[in-house]
Amino acid sequence: MKVSVGIQQPNYFPWLGYFHKIKLSDSFVFLDTVDIQTRTESSFTNRTRIKTKQGTQWLTVPIKKGNSKKIKDVIIDNIQPWKQKHLNTLFHAYKKAQFFDYGYRVVEKLILNDFEKLSDFNIASITFLCDEFNLKAQLIKASEMDIDETDKNRRLISICKKLEGNTYLSGEGGKKYNDMNLFSDHQIKVNYVDFSVPAYHQLYGEFVNGLSMIDTLFNCGENTAQLI
Repeated sequence: MKVSVGIQQPNYFPWLGYFHKIKLSDSFVFLDTVDIQTRTESSFTNRTRIKTKQGTQWLTVPIKKGNSKKIKDVIIDNIQPWKQKHLNTLFHAYKKAQFFDYGYRVVEKLILNDFEKLSDFNIASITFLCDEFNLKAQLIKASEMDIDETDKNRRLISICKKLEGNTYLSGEGGKKYNDMNLFSDHQIKVNYVDFSVPAYHQLYGEFVNGLSMIDTLFNCGENTAQLI
């Protein structure tokens, strides 16, 4: 029997493709045991991208410098008024969206959650949205799995084996580093998830792919589930 495992870092209001991978997974693991990446093109753990009248814009959660860079240890800098700034930005960007009331109610509820650690904040938000859109995967933190592998491929394989998974769901970017022979040696098949967001009506001109789930909530409301 096929048992699929998805593994990804817990990101801040990730894009629809993130939730599509959860939808395909029997178990989905939040990879919170690796170092956080910031200020790179592929860093989404403490930031997400929305659409405004002026174009796309990043919303960034401020974090404190600490002795550990592990995602599970990263502390939010809640001294900064980032929550109200994000909500103000979202209000002005999406106040004319078709499902503004629904989107703002959901996002406000999540942003105002009181968490010290970034991973806890992100995971709580993602878990809520999974429940909202009836995604049934088992959600697990890597930090609760007692896996000490430091090699990237062996870590993924150990997670899959611990969950009795025989299929690893990888993003397209994994083609750069997945050791297919090693996965095969452990009888684990690698399936690449190639997902493109179905075009939906957005404010401010042409459709932009890959934006935060936030953009979909405001523009599609409860119909978001049909796009995942």
